[in-house]
Formats: sequence, structure tokens, C-alpha cells
Amino acid sequence: DRSDAVARIAAAHGAEMVSLDEGVHTLQFVGPAKQLDGLIAALVKIGRLEEEVRSGALAITLGAERLHFNQGDDDADAVSF
Repeated sequence: DRSDAVARIAAAHGAEMVSLDEGVHTLQFVGPAKQLDGLIAALVKIGRLEEEVRSGALAITLGAERLHFNQGDDDADAVSF
């Protein structure tokens, strides 16, 4: 069953199934782009990817303190902070 396959792929890649409505699965994944690419490739392989939305890196700090981007972090997707 394709719903079971999507659930297995989501679990294997650390994605959370946030909705299953009329056969449409909505997954949430938080992590590096390389891992997201693996999730997408697995869903495409079984023909179960219709739409993808990426929000990119997002971080918020409280107060006047600033975030700093580490250029040496290969898993980071942000350009700079």
C-alpha cells in the first residue's frame, strides 16, 4: 500500500507526517538540505511526490544578541547572518 510506503519513508528519513487527508500526505522535515534531498528522492522513486516547499534556514534570537554564521559548516544552508 502506498500510504504505508510513504509512512515508512517518512520515518526512515526523520520526517513527521502532519496530515493524511483524502490520500494526500503532508510531511514536515527539519534538517540539512542533503538529508531532505534523500527524502525527496525516496518519495519520487515510489511516485508519491506532488509538491515540495522549502523555507530555508531560519533563526531568531531574543534581545540585542546577534547570530553568527559558521562558514566551515558543510551542513548549513544559509549564506550569511
